[in-house]
Amino acid sequence: MRSGNFKFTTKIFLAYGAFVLLSALAFVFFFLEPEERRLARREEETLRAVAEGLAKTVHFASSGPLWPEDLIPLAHALGIRLTLIATDGRVIGDSHYPAAAMENHRDRPEVKKALSGEVSASRRFSRTLRTEFLYLAVPLNHRGHVVGVLRVAKAQREIARALHRLRVAFAGGLGLASLLALGIGFIILRRLIRPLGELEAAARRLGRGELGARVRVPGRDELGTLAEAFNRMAEEIQGLVANLAAEKGRLAAVLSTMADGVLVFDGEQRVTLANKKAGEFLGLAANAIEGRTPAELLLPGAAKELIAKAIEEQRPVEGEFTLDFPARRHLYAVLTPVAEAGTGSPSTLLVLRDLTALRRLERVRQDFVANVSHELRTPLAAVKLMVETLLRDGMDEARRRDFLASIEAECDRLNALVNDLLTLAKLDEGKMPATVRVFSLPALVEEVIDRLFPPGEAPRRPLFYFPPGLPPAKADPDHVPQILINLLDNAVRHTPAGTAFGVEATHDPEWITVTVWDEGPGIPAAERKRIFERFYRLDKARSRAAGGTGLGLAIVKHLVEGYGGRVWVEDGQGARFRFTLPRA
Repeated sequence: MRSGNFKFTTKIFLAYGAFVLLSALAFVFFFLEPEERRLARREEETLRAVAEGLAKTVHFASSGPLWPEDLIPLAHALGIRLTLIATDGRVIGDSHYPAAAMENHRDRPEVKKALSGEVSASRRFSRTLRTEFLYLAVPLNHRGHVVGVLRVAKAQREIARALHRLRVAFAGGLGLASLLALGIGFIILRRLIRPLGELEAAARRLGRGELGARVRVPGRDELGTLAEAFNRMAEEIQGLVANLAAEKGRLAAVLSTMADGVLVFDGEQRVTLANKKAGEFLGLAANAIEGRTPAELLLPGAAKELIAKAIEEQRPVEGEFTLDFPARRHLYAVLTPVAEAGTGSPSTLLVLRDLTALRRLERVRQDFVANVSHELRTPLAAVKLMVETLLRDGMDEARRRDFLASIEAECDRLNALVNDLLTLAKLDEGKMPATVRVFSLPALVEEVIDRLFPPGEAPRRPLFYFPPGLPPAKADPDHVPQILINLLDNAVRHTPAGTAFGVEATHDPEWITVTVWDEGPGIPAAERKRIFERFYRLDKARSRAAGGTGLGLAIVKHLVEGYGGRVWVEDGQGARFRFTLPRA
């Protein structure tokens, strides 16, 4: 395991243990070794004194040195071995072994040096006695010449035992002292490192998002200063995160309430941010868009080209494209490079504005102008043709009166068309005055029917039924007749003679529902959603011949929705137009 994988406490403790070990080794080197050398030197000096004293008791004869008979018991009593050696290395006598059986000692180092006239000592293992001996050789001088050597040998068992006891005592003392030092050091280290452990735990909690993590300040030393700095940093991070969260919340609120779609692309054309409106445009959740490319989002080729151009050229780009999925939309795109702090490549902001309603409104306006022009051109052309015919001579009075009656009818039609156009214009601009009052609906309907279908004069009169206890309505009594007139007029013109039509009403706790029904051919289901459009006719030739302008149902729709109600058509035996009015 590498040292970098150890904990800080372990590193310090290992360093402290190494220091204790080195201190023990230094103590051994500077105390035990000199003590062992001192004991060995002392043993050597003692043995030298004994050897020199015994050398004085040696006798000299013509054949060589001789020792007294009592020297051998003395050697055994002193626990030493005595060897008398001639100058040629021959052993003359030994206190422990027969001299004749011993080999020549001339090559012994201590003997060599003693024959040269010096006292010499050496330590070596004796193969004879199978133990280590200290040998000390003393030259025997007689009449100024070295005539032999007295060698004293002493086994080192006792000194070895003494050294062993000394080493054991040193090892035990040093071991105990080292363990005590390590234990005390560990306790002190734990007390010193505990604040660092608390700091580490608090840092981990802070990293997990526990922004309230704080540490105890242990004192006024360096660790206390570090703890105070950590607490200040944690407070600053908590404040910064709170500010970022607030900013993110405000940004998310702004993005979620925007009417425009917002997408942010990185340098690899992947979405890094999207708002809810962009998800609606693309038929995906906002978080499902992130990380995708334009191809994965099924954007059309025009959109891909705009995005690629903006990212590559790093300049604002604008354009329009049509999105076919999940719904057909016409979108206006504005792409702007956005430099982000701390990132190598800038992002690109794409803002999508939905122009579908605007384009639809433009088409409606164009269709409206075209329809108005067409509706005006037809009666004007007829009037012009009949006036040109009247200006010619040779026309009888009866035919002239027919032409004038036709001109009058076309003028009435033009007048009705202009009046309906003015009414719609006022409704679009909100200029139609409305005085909301409570009134009796049956009385108002009866009055409208009498006005449109005078009793005894009209060939057909509508049927009407209102349940007993019908509550009063709350609307403008000047607008409701216009709604009824348009619907009743529509029923009369589009139903064959001899069929019935009428008005009836129902109610619930909030609304009164009025139904204008007829027994005519009805309205196909595919056409029901469009009949309230301006100038929309099921059978244009027939409708125009019946004198309609194509604006009546559009006026009805505007007026009903102005009160918060709704109008729709159902098919049964004929057509059933229903509209709601608020009840008082």
